[in-house]
Amino acid sequence: MNLALGKTYHLTGQYAGSFHPGEDKDNFAYTVDFAQRNYLWSSSIGFERVAPHFEINQTGFLRKERNRGWQRVYMCFSYSPQWGNRQFFSGISTRLSQSLYTPKYFGSLRATYLFTRESFLRLFTQAGRERLLSTEVHENYLLSLLFGWEYSPKSHLFVAYNEAWRDAPVRTGFGRELQLENRVIVVKVIYLYNCGGCP
Repeated sequence: MNLALGKTYHLTGQYAGSFHPGEDKDNFAYTVDFAQRNYLWSSSIGFERVAPHFEINQTGFLRKERNRGWQRVYMCFSYSPQWGNRQFFSGISTRLSQSLYTPKYFGSLRATYLFTRESFLRLFTQAGRERLLSTEVHENYLLSLLFGWEYSPKSHLFVAYNEAWRDAPVRTGFGRELQLENRVIVVKVIYLYNCGGCP
């Protein structure tokens, strides 16, 4: 939808839905934007919502995590006065966002840093949210670091560090807090031995 309301006002909007087996709720997205524009002033206010089960990654138009969505309100304002042959521009914008999740959501991040062609450091983090009751959300987090070094052709050294956290009831019985569930360090060495003329 794109409606011109007079010469300077515009109302635009979009509504879309996706359909996947077992995901027939929270599977829509929409945006609404109301703007006023002329040669000197420009302002707009809009609202956007992408539901957690809205999935159209296969089409290539939107890339997002499964079981995660968002909603946001945004406002923009600009002033562009003409001064001789030049036009100056000033503007301000603000946005208020909220993330939306389903009980199956698992997120947060993979990164790899290469020190050299033979050594690297890899970071993996995961955040999970699970809604067991309608008013209670449980959280768990995983941190994993992996250092790898090929110190000789086809010979490797790996050092891994894993840490898991999960929220649990506090001792007083009121509320929940994150507690360390598991922590482990693993060292793995691979050595290629070439015996040359071995039978």
